[in-house]
Amino acid sequence: MSVQTYDPKDLAVTVDGRILTGLGEEMIAAERLNPQVESVAGAQGDVARAMTNDKRGSVTIQVLATSPANLILSDIVNDDGVNGSNRIFPLLVKDNRGSDVLGAEDAWIENPPRTVYSKTIEMREWVIQCAQLDMVIGGIPTVA
Repeated sequence: MSVQTYDPKDLAVTVDGRILTGLGEEMIAAERLNPQVESVAGAQGDVARAMTNDKRGSVTIQVLATSPANLILSDIVNDDGVNGSNRIFPLLVKDNRGSDVLGAEDAWIENPPRTVYSKTIEMREWVIQCAQLDMVIGGIPTVA
């Protein structure tokens, strides 16, 4: 029998060359915006498929309200939206214990996150859009 071990501390998130810390409970959620393949069926049941070639994706990074990552991401989104500096940056999410890697050379922050203040520590969810989101979902190697 083999056992695999996941440790959230082994997940590294790098935005514009800076490692983010203070990640929330649901640290990362990533997905492609459109299907990789679309198919149609003819009247007689013939099926054809087409590659969409659309590799755009979305990565949501959840951080604690107290995280220093908020200032890093705020600086980027404000520089892009307020100053109009066209802040396109690289994004890398890597499980250093496993083989999962998410990456994009051209990424940007969609908007500042919804912000809530309450009697507890809230989460901030930063949505990052990617022109081409490369995804390797490899899992964790087996230890015998």
